[in-house]
Amino acid sequence: MVTYRVFKPAVAPLNDLEQVDSFRFVKSGFCWPAFFIPILWLLYKRAWYVMLAYIALVIVMILFLLVTGLTGAGATIFTLLLGFYFALEANNLRAYELEHRGYQFCGVVTGNNRYDCEKQFFTGWNADAAWSPLDDANIPGTVADLSAQNLARGAT
Repeated sequence: MVTYRVFKPAVAPLNDLEQVDSFRFVKSGFCWPAFFIPILWLLYKRAWYVMLAYIALVIVMILFLLVTGLTGAGATIFTLLLGFYFALEANNLRAYELEHRGYQFCGVVTGNNRYDCEKQFFTGWNADAAWSPLDDANIPGTVADLSAQNLARGAT
């Protein structure tokens, strides 16, 4: 099972289903391309600010390695750990970059693969109705439902 966060451009009309190609699905979890080829991945995803921050981080890492005199296996392990951490956070950074470019978060969808997630999202997506967290109050057992029950009883 994979989980995707869905973003839509702020300028896309809500009811225009021809705009579905402009939606972005950002996978949650580890990103293998960001681990092996981070600069190319950032260029491909058009994450300019994140790429500049990554280049600055690499320069700081190189300076740190030069100042400490860390070479060989120590430098390799340090570099791999930094790359591993970047790959863990790469999709979160991509979501940040999309929001910075004006995309709006639409929701989260889970499925067997990306195709299933897209199908599930667009099948259940009602462009004319705005979702509110209070809509979950009707689902028994959710936090919103329990909060609604507490408010109805006068509890704070």
